[in-house]
Amino acid sequence: HQVCVEAQDGAIPPAKDCTVTFKEYRYGPEKRQTIDVIRPTHSVQEGEAATIPILYIHGGGFVAANSAVMLHSVTAFSRAPYNFTIYSIDYPLSPEHPYPCPLLSTMQAMKFMKEQLGFDNICIMGDSAGASLALMATLWASEGFDMPELSCGCCYSPIHPSQLPHILGVASVYGVLDAHSWHATHCGRVKSISANEQAISEFAIEASMRMYAGNPNLKKGQPTQFLDAIKKMPPRAAWSLPPINLQCGGKDILVNSTKATYEYLRKRGARVTMKIYPNSRHAFVGMPPAWVGWMNQ
Repeated sequence: HQVCVEAQDGAIPPAKDCTVTFKEYRYGPEKRQTIDVIRPTHSVQEGEAATIPILYIHGGGFVAANSAVMLHSVTAFSRAPYNFTIYSIDYPLSPEHPYPCPLLSTMQAMKFMKEQLGFDNICIMGDSAGASLALMATLWASEGFDMPELSCGCCYSPIHPSQLPHILGVASVYGVLDAHSWHATHCGRVKSISANEQAISEFAIEASMRMYAGNPNLKKGQPTQFLDAIKKMPPRAAWSLPPINLQCGGKDILVNSTKATYEYLRKRGARVTMKIYPNSRHAFVGMPPAWVGWMNQ
């Protein structure tokens, strides 16, 4: 049997009506500091093409996956009626490159988009670990002077918020947004999944978080996730953020992380919205649509 991989909008092949250029740009010296670009190839009338690019940051628990593997998640945005150009980055992975290296690398890509590609404004989308990087980078771009020290032994050059493009909006899809609320001992078990599924999911997140936070230069208690970081900052940190959309599946243990982040930001006046898909599990955006029905059983 032939296996067909669909894009999120059902297109086969996933790059239908798109032009995908792998590793079109290199934004840093590391092997994984490259950008894949997805452009609409269908005839677009003048004025219909989206002028604001989307920076996409893939997930994988900070330790796995890459841009090419996850591109089918976002090719739909390059087709009508959206017509966006997607800049999908690769970044160095843990444990070889623990926090804050992936975050600094993400900001290097943002700096490249402004200084080398000429984008003064961007939107950002990230899923899972990529959502963590998207929101942490947004926090730095908004409130860089109040962020914890980011060098932590990494060799990347420091970045000033003024070197980054203005972020018009952020989409966080089943993000790893804090270090605790997804654990049953903190917020209780997700009732819509089995105890075994909860335990396996917790084990996977705990393992990836240990590798991500395995930098010996980190100060004790230094947060590596968005919600933990913003809680240590003045209230204005929430006010200055761009509009944020949080999405998660109701059968994903990270749903508690998404809800906790939404409640915190909402209470502090941030422009935040949330959408929970009750029957969906983790990675439902990254899976071909034909697989999602099976996952949700």
